[in-house]
Amino acid sequence: MAVSPAADPWPAGPGEDRLHPAVIVVLVLAGLLALTVGFGLWHLRYDTLTTQSRALASLATASADDLERSLQGVKLAMQVTRDELRDGRIVPGAPEASAQLHTRSLILSRVRRLWLVDPQGHVLAASSLMPPPEPATFKPDPLRLGDEGASFSTPFV
Repeated sequence: MAVSPAADPWPAGPGEDRLHPAVIVVLVLAGLLALTVGFGLWHLRYDTLTTQSRALASLATASADDLERSLQGVKLAMQVTRDELRDGRIVPGAPEASAQLHTRSLILSRVRRLWLVDPQGHVLAASSLMPPPEPATFKPDPLRLGDEGASFSTPFV
């Protein structure tokens, strides 16, 4: 069926070729398809980022809770050790004292080694033969703590 030039709303100018209507329909459909795919990918990215953010927040909360419980256990073990030392159940320099510290270091998940040191930094008992870290690496300063205080060394090799 031929379209008369009078009925054509966009007549071609001299030397102009017009696109066939089927080509225009294909181009419009391709554009709509590209928009749909782009929107779908953006929505999928947004959902993935939201889900991963929630998962990371849950993991961070669980890790913080685990760390807090572990540190509470370490603090309690240190207080028990202090009380045993004060009551004479741990005798500094005795092999049993080192054995007790070694057992405690195996039980506590966040502790590798334990040392009993005097205020001058001399080792009274140790869970291993490795020398203790420098007293300056402990935070807060153990010499300034009261009976209920706890001091931890910074990580070391």
